[in-house]
Amino acid sequence: MVISPYLIRNYFTFNQITLTKSVGFNLWKGNNPVAKVEGEDSYEALSYNNINEKIKQLPKNKLYDFHFDKLFLDEGLNYIINQPLIFIKRYVKRFLSFFYFNIDSDYPNYYHPLFFIPIVFTSLLSSVGIFISLKDFNYKKGYLLLYLFLTLSIFSLFFILPRYKIAILPIQLIFMNYFFIECFKKNGFLNKLIKKLKFI
Repeated sequence: MVISPYLIRNYFTFNQITLTKSVGFNLWKGNNPVAKVEGEDSYEALSYNNINEKIKQLPKNKLYDFHFDKLFLDEGLNYIINQPLIFIKRYVKRFLSFFYFNIDSDYPNYYHPLFFIPIVFTSLLSSVGIFISLKDFNYKKGYLLLYLFLTLSIFSLFFILPRYKIAILPIQLIFMNYFFIECFKKNGFLNKLIKKLKFI
């Protein structure tokens, strides 16, 4: 009910069903000669392979945004194909930065203690929690791990901004709790707490 009018409008305007057209630009932003974990769309990046000049030559019509995105899609894919080792290296770095933290961030206030310390704490303990959860594996934990892995894998194809952490943080908190539960069990704290609650 919410998006159907917009989809219908786009279909009659552009002869295709679409909400937004930015996959190509996002792919290129994370995969160009000067890209970092958080991507790069600076003048230096746009100057590579005369992208600025190619943009100026795009036809100025109702399909401009589609041509614009297709241009960046082609540039991004060509860079990945021509530089596969760099792509793999960046992909792994983005993957780890997404799950843990970015050790080379240019984002304002990224290293502020109130943001950075909880991120580090949650990321490290959730890693331990994942291994602990494998001891008593079931379909619920499998679903959480699948969601986590797919989200990390897909986002890492493009670029990672600090706010993207929100997509996986709830899952990390769940696995972090597996770590705490295991600690409580080993110390007998959880059993004592449960007995007190039952008594109350």
